Amino acid sequence: MLNHLSRSVLLLILAGFAALVAGPASPAYAFPPAGMDNVQVSAEVSFTSRLGQETISFTGIMAIARSDPYDDGGVQVVDLEITSLTLGGDSITGPVVITQSTITQSLGEIRSNQPGQDWPASTYLDVFVEVAAPASPGDTISKHNIEPIHALPTFGGAELPISSWPPADIPWEADLSPCISLHPTQPKDVCMTALTMTMSTVAGVGGFSELPSVLATPSEGPRRSLIWAFAAVAALALGYGAWQAQRLWKRRSLG
Repeated sequence: MLNHLSRSVLLLILAGFAALVAGPASPAYAFPPAGMDNVQVSAEVSFTSRLGQETISFTGIMAIARSDPYDDGGVQVVDLEITSLTLGGDSITGPVVITQSTITQSLGEIRSNQPGQDWPASTYLDVFVEVAAPASPGDTISKHNIEPIHALPTFGGAELPISSWPPADIPWEADLSPCISLHPTQPKDVCMTALTMTMSTVAGVGGFSELPSVLATPSEGPRRSLIWAFAAVAALALGYGAWQAQRLWKRRSLG
């Protein structure tokens, strides 16, 4: 058996080891690190021109880059940028293609609604696009917006908080009233009057939702070293205690 001193030392070592293993609880972050989300998009866009008004259905792919989360006034924020956008649709005069602007970045953010908790959050995207459409007598015309298309999740006309990203199958709308002109305005004046879109199945790798796993803290490496040190000391204490017990047993046997 272990003598009293050995038992006390061993108990202290094991208690310290258990406390170190448990350690302080690392915070669980719902916003993941920086990355890229590739989403499928369905959109309804209304235009007015000399031909009248038309609503065109578009489908395609959008890539959204996100930054690492950072603190802004006590809440977590993730910066967003549309790095790629390709939507196709058919108008009464032929195919129309919408792509990400090569002139102006399309930026946005995800922002926690309250300190200490990532979800629910608000989000928006300020979208700048180029629109290629059939023209006569030329083959196509190319136009772009100068004013941002400010799109955000909505329900019943009101902004809708989100609880995951990308917010699948939630309608995004842009208030374009009365309209956003596409430039150059001549020779054909085209104006975008309404936009509704939804993001659906994540295409490829990169989409994220609420992330329940606990992320390692920067001190994880040193803490592991200390754990191994405690384990080594505990093993030595056990060996020493066993040796002392054996000596005591032999002494009593000889006596």
